[in-house]
Amino acid sequence: MSCCAIGRYQTPHAPEPVQTTTAAAAAAVTTRRAQIQIVTAEGDRVTLTASQTSSLAALHRDGPGRAGDRDTFVRRSSQSLSLTVEGNLSREELEDIAKLLEVLRKASTRGAAKHPARLARRLERADLDSLSQVSASFQTTRTVAAAVVTAQPAVPPSPVETEPAPVAA
Repeated sequence: MSCCAIGRYQTPHAPEPVQTTTAAAAAAVTTRRAQIQIVTAEGDRVTLTASQTSSLAALHRDGPGRAGDRDTFVRRSSQSLSLTVEGNLSREELEDIAKLLEVLRKASTRGAAKHPARLARRLERADLDSLSQVSASFQTTRTVAAAVVTAQPAVPPSPVETEPAPVAA
């Protein structure tokens, strides 16, 4: 280290610039789940479960020794579908289930959650005589997280003693 002596301490000529490294990250995850349970007039049970998960993550880094900023983006999605049938479905029950699913599909694209009475009227008009009970649940979960971290190397303490301290007798 280049310095000059002042009394018993060394002081550096000029401090070196402090170099920092910064990283910023953000992530968002959306999960949707729907389950429809149907009981036919004959007591057969049908359960349809669908789920979808989508995620997006971003990372930004910059700091000393890097040739410009670095950005990374990752997008992932997954889907699943499950169908369980307990019993033997007749042709009429299969047709009514197909009608029910079509009514629900149309309702989901038209904001049926805001108008449940409208959905109930559509289901009544669908003429689903072979179905005795229908229940459905829909769930959406969104999670968002973000963080920024800045790091810099440790700076050595100053001033630095060059002569030993006197010893008391």
